[in-house]
Amino acid sequence: MQEKRLDYPKGRLTDIYPEYLKLVDSILLAYLGRMWEEMRDILPAGQSNTQVWTYGSEDLRTSPLGQSLLLIADYASRSHLFIDKERVERAMKRVCRILYGDSLSETFTLPPKFHQNHLGRLFRAAYKHMYERSDLLTPKEAYTMVGVARQSLYDRFYDGKLTLIYWFDDLRFLRSEIEEWKAQREQRKGATKQKKE
Repeated sequence: MQEKRLDYPKGRLTDIYPEYLKLVDSILLAYLGRMWEEMRDILPAGQSNTQVWTYGSEDLRTSPLGQSLLLIADYASRSHLFIDKERVERAMKRVCRILYGDSLSETFTLPPKFHQNHLGRLFRAAYKHMYERSDLLTPKEAYTMVGVARQSLYDRFYDGKLTLIYWFDDLRFLRSEIEEWKAQREQRKGATKQKKE
């Protein structure tokens, strides 16, 4: 089996801000600890966990999760001019799926105070370079544009159908997702109207 080339091999992290690298390491170590707890809690009675959980930060950074986090941190640091935005968006979704995903589906649900935890802080730093003000809508702008109640907007987010962004500490939704939702609703209304005629 051929080994995958790492975008961020050990030692090649000079462009990533030290505070973002610390966030990456704390996320990886916290997730490793959680995985250890899950393995411990699922072992049959009388079985001992023979797996050694002694990986260091540098080892964990070479994992697929670590590589995705490093890509986000690199983009947030100063490489946003050189890294494709869509690639970073895919990495963000992959990370959220790994850390917050429903094991029985492809969806994930972010925790209520996500923007305040380590991963949320890293995402916020990347979002500053990723979007312009015109790409985003406030919650009121979003539910007004679609013509729904405020709760419907948040229900759609909790169902995993909208991306919630903290942009310079303000809550925002992606204009493109809101416009797509609006078009879907108008299409359904048009189809319903045609059926009645």
